Amino acid sequence: MPERVVFDTNVLISGYLWKGPPHGCILAAKAGLIEALTCDPILDEFEEKLRERFSFSPERAEEARNDFIKIAERSNIVGDLRVVESDPDDDKILECAITAGASSILTGDRHLRNLVEYEGIQIYTPSQLLFRLSQTGPI
Repeated sequence: MPERVVFDTNVLISGYLWKGPPHGCILAAKAGLIEALTCDPILDEFEEKLRERFSFSPERAEEARNDFIKIAERSNIVGDLRVVESDPDDDKILECAITAGASSILTGDRHLRNLVEYEGIQIYTPSQLLFRLSQTGPI
Protein backbone atom coordinates (compact mmCIF):
# COMPACT_ATOMS: atom_id res chain seq x y z
CA MET A 1 0.00 0.00 0.00
CA PRO A 2 1.48 3.41 -0.96
CA GLU A 3 2.41 5.87 1.76
CA ARG A 4 -0.26 8.54 2.45
CA VAL A 5 1.38 11.95 2.14
CA VAL A 6 0.17 15.51 2.79
CA PHE A 7 1.82 18.03 0.48
CA ASP A 8 2.57 21.38 2.14
CA THR A 9 1.72 24.43 0.06
CA ASN A 10 5.41 25.26 -0.50
CA VAL A 11 5.99 21.81 -1.99
CA LEU A 12 2.99 22.19 -4.30
CA ILE A 13 4.19 25.58 -5.51
CA SER A 14 7.74 24.37 -6.12
CA GLY A 15 6.46 21.18 -7.74
CA TYR A 16 4.30 23.04 -10.21
CA LEU A 17 6.82 25.78 -11.03
CA TRP A 18 10.17 23.97 -11.16
CA LYS A 19 11.58 20.53 -12.01
CA GLY A 20 13.27 19.64 -8.70
CA PRO A 21 12.43 17.13 -5.96
CA PRO A 22 8.96 18.62 -5.24
CA HIS A 23 8.05 18.01 -8.89
CA GLY A 24 9.37 14.47 -8.54
CA CYS A 25 7.02 13.94 -5.58
CA ILE A 26 4.04 15.13 -7.63
CA LEU A 27 5.08 12.71 -10.37
CA ALA A 28 5.36 9.93 -7.76
CA ALA A 29 1.78 10.69 -6.69
CA LYS A 30 0.58 10.69 -10.30
CA ALA A 31 2.29 7.30 -10.79
CA GLY A 32 0.61 5.89 -7.67
CA LEU A 33 3.88 5.41 -5.76
CA ILE A 34 2.48 7.58 -2.95
CA GLU A 35 -1.05 8.75 -2.14
CA ALA A 36 -1.34 12.54 -2.16
CA LEU A 37 -3.57 14.07 0.51
CA THR A 38 -4.89 17.61 0.82
CA CYS A 39 -7.68 19.81 2.18
CA ASP A 40 -9.39 22.99 1.05
CA PRO A 41 -7.28 25.39 3.17
CA ILE A 42 -4.09 24.01 1.57
CA LEU A 43 -5.64 24.22 -1.90
CA ASP A 44 -6.91 27.76 -1.23
CA GLU A 45 -3.46 28.90 -0.11
CA PHE A 46 -1.83 27.21 -3.12
CA GLU A 47 -4.13 28.97 -5.56
CA GLU A 48 -3.84 32.31 -3.74
CA LYS A 49 -0.02 32.26 -3.67
CA LEU A 50 0.17 31.35 -7.36
CA ARG A 51 -1.92 34.44 -8.13
CA GLU A 52 -0.37 36.88 -5.67
CA ARG A 53 3.31 35.90 -5.64
CA PHE A 54 3.74 34.39 -9.10
CA SER A 55 1.27 36.52 -11.10
CA PHE A 56 -0.81 33.58 -12.31
CA SER A 57 -4.12 34.55 -13.84
CA PRO A 58 -7.11 33.35 -11.82
CA GLU A 59 -7.80 30.76 -14.54
CA ARG A 60 -4.24 29.45 -14.58
CA ALA A 61 -4.11 29.22 -10.77
CA GLU A 62 -7.42 27.35 -10.72
CA GLU A 63 -6.10 24.99 -13.41
CA ALA A 64 -3.07 24.13 -11.22
CA ARG A 65 -5.38 23.57 -8.25
CA ASN A 66 -7.65 21.31 -10.28
CA ASP A 67 -4.68 19.36 -11.62
CA PHE A 68 -3.62 18.49 -8.07
CA ILE A 69 -7.20 17.70 -7.02
CA LYS A 70 -7.26 15.00 -9.71
CA ILE A 71 -4.51 13.06 -7.94
CA ALA A 72 -5.18 13.95 -4.29
CA GLU A 73 -7.61 12.65 -1.74
CA ARG A 74 -9.31 15.57 -0.01
CA SER A 75 -10.23 15.66 3.64
CA ASN A 76 -12.15 18.22 5.67
CA ILE A 77 -10.51 20.02 8.55
CA VAL A 78 -12.06 22.25 11.19
CA GLY A 79 -9.07 24.53 11.79
CA ASP A 80 -8.94 23.95 15.55
CA LEU A 81 -5.43 22.51 15.91
CA ARG A 82 -2.89 24.84 17.57
CA VAL A 83 0.62 23.36 17.59
CA VAL A 84 3.06 25.58 15.65
CA GLU A 85 3.19 28.74 17.77
CA SER A 86 5.89 30.36 15.63
CA ASP A 87 3.79 29.94 12.45
CA PRO A 88 0.11 29.12 13.13
CA ASP A 89 -0.51 28.93 9.38
CA ASP A 90 1.31 25.57 9.47
CA ASP A 91 -1.31 24.04 11.78
CA LYS A 92 -3.57 23.28 8.80
CA ILE A 93 -0.89 20.95 7.39
CA LEU A 94 -0.73 18.96 10.64
CA GLU A 95 -4.51 18.89 11.00
CA CYS A 96 -4.93 17.69 7.42
CA ALA A 97 -2.41 14.91 8.07
CA ILE A 98 -4.22 13.77 11.22
CA THR A 99 -7.69 13.96 9.66
CA ALA A 100 -6.65 12.18 6.45
CA GLY A 101 -4.73 9.41 8.20
CA ALA A 102 -1.40 10.43 6.67
CA SER A 103 1.81 8.61 7.39
CA SER A 104 3.94 11.60 6.39
CA ILE A 105 4.05 15.26 5.48
CA LEU A 106 6.18 16.75 2.69
CA THR A 107 7.44 20.24 3.46
CA GLY A 108 10.26 22.67 3.01
CA ASP A 109 9.02 24.76 5.94
CA ARG A 110 11.52 24.87 8.80
CA HIS A 111 8.82 25.19 11.48
CA LEU A 112 7.36 21.86 10.44
CA ARG A 113 10.70 20.21 9.63
CA ASN A 114 11.92 21.05 13.14
CA LEU A 115 9.13 18.87 14.55
CA VAL A 116 10.56 15.81 12.67
CA GLU A 117 7.32 13.96 13.44
CA TYR A 118 3.95 14.76 14.97
CA GLU A 119 1.70 12.12 16.54
CA GLY A 120 3.48 9.39 14.60
CA ILE A 121 3.35 11.29 11.30
CA GLN A 122 6.84 11.64 9.81
CA ILE A 123 7.85 15.02 8.37
CA TYR A 124 10.12 14.88 5.31
CA THR A 125 11.56 17.16 2.70
CA PRO A 126 10.78 16.14 -0.89
CA SER A 127 14.41 15.03 -1.32
CA GLN A 128 14.18 12.75 1.71
CA LEU A 129 11.01 11.12 0.43
CA LEU A 130 12.42 10.60 -3.06
CA PHE A 131 15.54 9.04 -1.53
CA ARG A 132 13.38 6.65 0.52
CA LEU A 133 11.41 5.71 -2.59
CA SER A 134 14.63 5.06 -4.51
CA GLN A 135 15.91 2.80 -1.71
CA THR A 136 12.81 0.78 -1.02
CA GLY A 137 10.56 1.11 -4.04
CA PRO A 138 6.91 1.86 -3.37
CA ILE A 139 6.28 2.32 0.32
